[in-house]
Amino acid sequence: MKNQKIVLASSSPRRLELMRMIGLEPTVLPPHVEEIPLEGESPGEFIRRVTLEKGVSVLDGISSEAAVFSADTAVILEGRMIGKPRSREHAHRILQSLSGRMHEVWTALALFHRGSRWLEMEKTRVWFAGISEAEIKAYLDVEHYSDKAGAYAIQGRAALFVQGIQGCYFNVMGFPLRRFYTMCQRAGISISAAVVPDVNAGSGGFR
Repeated sequence: MKNQKIVLASSSPRRLELMRMIGLEPTVLPPHVEEIPLEGESPGEFIRRVTLEKGVSVLDGISSEAAVFSADTAVILEGRMIGKPRSREHAHRILQSLSGRMHEVWTALALFHRGSRWLEMEKTRVWFAGISEAEIKAYLDVEHYSDKAGAYAIQGRAALFVQGIQGCYFNVMGFPLRRFYTMCQRAGISISAAVVPDVNAGSGGFR
């Protein structure tokens, strides 16, 4: 079977880590997209729009034979989107709001391949135990939280706050692997044949 070229339109080290975990080594092209909600835009509409914009922003010069994946993840609490913290104080307030409650993690995943595109959404429920003020302070003292939706990463020390989840664990990390795999299958993409794209291939190469 012909080798399959995989491109990841994301600057997230966690998404790259998960792709590597299943034996892939994609070319990483960080997208340049303003992640600002439009007036009246729902969380779902925002996540889907940003995901598509991320993928489109890196398509120039890439062969249509390559499989380009983009994603966007958000924490949803009672229908409201909880973004990345703007400061330590903001991160503290976010963790307080999640304490002792259930929230959802939504990830939109887009695939661009041979002139077609697919867009799907994965949702996972996460239950946090009650977190004390001392626990929040200790967490913020040692964790890198500023680049994480909801101010936490489930694979880090915040795992101690998680009472349970319903749905895909890897979705909470930002890249739902099973959905990624089923999207590849529907698009006729063989994961076992995936290789690193040639950066000099095509008319413009890769940026």
